[in-house]
Amino acid sequence: MKNDKFIKYLSWTATIMSIMMYVSYIPQILNNLSGSKGNPVQPLVAAVNCSYTKKMDNFYSVRKMKV
Repeated sequence: MKNDKFIKYLSWTATIMSIMMYVSYIPQILNNLSGSKGNPVQPLVAAVNCSYTKKMDNFYSVRKMKV
């Protein structure tokens, strides 16, 4: 039960980070169109999103092996 709550919160956090990753493309595109260098927000959000997704994948991989 405790792991289920953890995974529920982790999955919601990863979902929100995925949305933030795609929203953070907007300033990146605007900066590229204006000719200036991009800001580090989009790569940072993408890296955090990847770490959450990897944690969820590790949990589900271990869970599948037990069955």
